[in-house]
Amino acid sequence: MRAFYLIFCLFLVHIGLAQRPDSQADHWFFGSSIGIQFKGGNTPQLISGNNLSTERSSAVYTDRNGVLKLYSNGQSVWNQNGNIIAGAEKLINSFDPEYPGLIIPIPESETDFYVLSVDDTFGSPDPNNVTFPIFITRISLAGNNGEGEVTEKSVPLMTDTSFGMTTVKHCNNIDYWLVIHRGVGNGFLVYLIDKDGIHRESMTEYEIGTPFKGSSLGLQQSILSSSDGSLLALTKPLNPEGGFFETFNFDNATGEVKSRITTVKDLGNIAGAALSPNGKFIYLSRRVAQESMDANSYRNVYQLEQYRTSVAPQYQEILTRQKFTGRKGDNPTDNFLVDPGTFGNLKLAPNNKIYMAHIDDAFLSVIEKPNEPGSAASLNYYGFDLNGRKTKGQFPATISPDYPEKEALLVFSGDSLSCNPTLKVFTRGLNEKQLKFEWYKNDTLLSGQSAASLRANDAGQYEVLVADSCNSTLSNFKYVLNSSSLNPPIADSTITLCAGQKLEPLTIKQKGIKWYNDISTTNLLTESEVFSPPLNENVVQKKAFYVTQSDSNCESAPAEIIYEILENKPIDLSESVLKACFDGGQKITISPSTLPESPVQWKKGEAIFSNEPTIEIGNYGQYILMKTDLRCPSSDTIHVEDGCFRLFIPNSFSPNSDGHNDVYRIFGNGKFNIDFEVTDRNNQIVCELRNVDFDDRELSLWDGHINGANAPSGVYHFQMMIRSKEENNNRTELKTGTITLIR
Repeated sequence: MRAFYLIFCLFLVHIGLAQRPDSQADHWFFGSSIGIQFKGGNTPQLISGNNLSTERSSAVYTDRNGVLKLYSNGQSVWNQNGNIIAGAEKLINSFDPEYPGLIIPIPESETDFYVLSVDDTFGSPDPNNVTFPIFITRISLAGNNGEGEVTEKSVPLMTDTSFGMTTVKHCNNIDYWLVIHRGVGNGFLVYLIDKDGIHRESMTEYEIGTPFKGSSLGLQQSILSSSDGSLLALTKPLNPEGGFFETFNFDNATGEVKSRITTVKDLGNIAGAALSPNGKFIYLSRRVAQESMDANSYRNVYQLEQYRTSVAPQYQEILTRQKFTGRKGDNPTDNFLVDPGTFGNLKLAPNNKIYMAHIDDAFLSVIEKPNEPGSAASLNYYGFDLNGRKTKGQFPATISPDYPEKEALLVFSGDSLSCNPTLKVFTRGLNEKQLKFEWYKNDTLLSGQSAASLRANDAGQYEVLVADSCNSTLSNFKYVLNSSSLNPPIADSTITLCAGQKLEPLTIKQKGIKWYNDISTTNLLTESEVFSPPLNENVVQKKAFYVTQSDSNCESAPAEIIYEILENKPIDLSESVLKACFDGGQKITISPSTLPESPVQWKKGEAIFSNEPTIEIGNYGQYILMKTDLRCPSSDTIHVEDGCFRLFIPNSFSPNSDGHNDVYRIFGNGKFNIDFEVTDRNNQIVCELRNVDFDDRELSLWDGHINGANAPSGVYHFQMMIRSKEENNNRTELKTGTITLIR
């Protein structure tokens, strides 16, 4: 098996990563017996053999070898010999269907096909509520002596569609996704088609995008899929929504219509649409104005336009603008005739050019380079001569192409004989957004190597396995002959610091020091012994850099130096002093304003007493909260002080001017506001104070006088209303008692 693969990979080296042409769209039958054959992406040639009994809709299928198999107008089906297949007539009621269906090969079968037909004779006459049924007919080319026969006829698939449909090749490159849109609403209907047929029972509906109010009668509503199967484009011409297109992300592994990318509205009458081969542009042919010239004539203005599919366009490029004049018949009741030459449908061809049909004209316009923006797309207005045969503005419907064969080509990036050369892999046929890489040396997996390139640090045989979500492929071999025995200049290490700390340069005293920011050492940052990492020291992050040393043009394997900048959130206890009262055995809770993520410790004095961020205490003193992760140290201190409601109220004083106890005073600690009142035995007020502030220690309240005269000795009554002024303390208390005045 390995020998066979080596031969295959050598073949890849010679042919490069060539893209296989879309042979399944090689034949186009449409219009007035027009036949075109592209022969695998070559210049198209006019051919005979188109026996369609219609000049309107058609669908054609050509196999992978470019051999015509079937074509249909939706109502009948013809084989490659131009004969109607037995039983494949009157598949739907419409004699001349206006809307194309599809011919889809049943996967893993060489003879069986589905023909999808849209019956435009059904539906409501209200243009705002028109929906069309789709029918399935199964045909086998193995029957009727190879002429083909119907094995299942006109089975309803879905009744309420907008008639637009497309296929997307499954990422396994075998099966298909069938995508249809409802006639009303915003439902995409997605069916899996595999060797067992169309899975109606597991159809999934994705409601996404702008809702349809109804199908547009007489206009081509399109669903388009990109060549790589990652994008859907939807056009809705004119009525009743005013004309728009939208693009969506599509998952060709699951069939999910994932997300809307862009919407462009108010586009009016859209005649046709096509996606560029790379899916970056969508081209629209549309009528932008109708000018009345006189009672019997008019002028239609058409434009061919280019839009981007990936951004909400402000972007729009007009490739051409043309005016077409039509006249009305002699009978006043006649409708306006369709203008010859007006723009019709667009279609991407196997030669990666886009063609535009013109109604009742014998030529096609050609966009020569549709992957290019603006005028660089190179429109050739009279690009393909139909030799007198005329179109009706439509092209045949064909299925989505196969994806290119999965290929992975391993090459040397630079000189293959240099010391430690770099290997790079190029891929085709895999989803570039999902690629994963596994590198092997001498059939052994190289751990930690997951990029598209690799610096080969040892001699040996290298290859890489490349995979996306659906497929994988092994690359060709490359042999590395020249490698270095140099060791990395330093051991792998991690440098940790806190956000806001200064990043110090790292110095390595070795020869030929080189610094990179990727493990494959392809992106050189600097060649210097002193390395200042290009990091913002204030931003929390973890970033790896790689350093090598070189000698005589040979480079060592890289050492990994990881810089980890940690979040530096200081601990904050909100308050530095807290007053509390523990006289009655009460306790209080202390907690930081924000709970820290790192472990902590509480200390009182030198003793550690808790590892919890929130504590409950019942003693006065100094408390310290510290982070135990010392990489970003932080601490905060809170002093818990005696804040009890304490006052000493004497029961006597002697105002005799001897200098001792001459004034009635109260003593205590704390901050209070006091109302004080003294009454005699007759309950007459002899002393009154209101809103007196007490701020620690003592406060004089009465000097023993009544209206300036000495108060007589005796017993007096007092009452004292005390209100706390401490923050967060609303305590109020009434004190009463007696005062003995002694002279």
